[in-house]
Amino acid sequence: MKNNVVVSVIMPMKNAEPYVYEAISSVLQQDFKNFELIVVDDGSTDGSREVAESFHDDRVKVITGPKTGAAGAFNTGLAIAEGTYIANCDADDLYPNDRLSWQVKYLEEHQECDAVCGTYSTMEAKGTVISKLNCGQATESISNELLTGKTRTSFCTYLTKREVLIEAKGCRDFFVTSQDIDLQLRLGESGEVKYVAKNTYFYRLHDNSITHTQASNKRVFFEETARLFQQQRLSNGVDDLQRGTPPNAPSFEDLPNKSAQQISGMLTSEAWRLHREGKKIKAISKGGKVCIKKPFSLTSWRNLAALIVK
Repeated sequence: MKNNVVVSVIMPMKNAEPYVYEAISSVLQQDFKNFELIVVDDGSTDGSREVAESFHDDRVKVITGPKTGAAGAFNTGLAIAEGTYIANCDADDLYPNDRLSWQVKYLEEHQECDAVCGTYSTMEAKGTVISKLNCGQATESISNELLTGKTRTSFCTYLTKREVLIEAKGCRDFFVTSQDIDLQLRLGESGEVKYVAKNTYFYRLHDNSITHTQASNKRVFFEETARLFQQQRLSNGVDDLQRGTPPNAPSFEDLPNKSAQQISGMLTSEAWRLHREGKKIKAISKGGKVCIKKPFSLTSWRNLAALIVK
């Protein structure tokens, strides 16, 4: 590989102007330095590209994507990636500073693994951490788990051998969303994936993210289809997409879930987790934040009362 690049971080980007400076900075601030960051501008109409190009760092490469969505943007980055390993970072999210160093070390010491992943945290639009997701407490192989259709974490927490992703042909354009779930399931079928219980990613919840702009029924359709395709491959060796006969996505679009609703749910879950751990003051504080988010929700106030009384 040119310049002996160890890691290529691929960052698909579309209209992420409020967040992309912080996202790129979080990658450049890694304590592991031998990487390139490929920012794939997939048709931004705001100032995202100008922000990305403002970084005077030879490791940052800003290229034009195919304007076909997240899957195509990721594959465009993968096609020019020079690293031995590939990581993904959405243009509105963040990496913790030691993300690449420990993952590279792990794969170097465990050559039998195709990929290593971790847990992640969620944060509000302004960057306040909401919750640290409990994706599992033990370091373990999750290959067999993936074979059952279960994805315990986000693909953005993965560090994967480039040759493995090339062999898998990256993401599949059929998936408007859930292309990362489809890819995780296929990686579980092809080799060894290890999970380490270490925070690896900060996922930002806001109303302009693809999660909150895609209709709910479409997200459910593509998630279910990814798992259906896996069942077909395990049974018959190929799935309907490989046969050229994929199902049609639903034409009816229901309302997308707003980030405030998702944030409130996560805050409530985090409050009760803290309560179970005996951290009552912190639990009540989290419950109070739910009430601030949804001041007219009787359920929120009842939940806060329960946290105080119990």
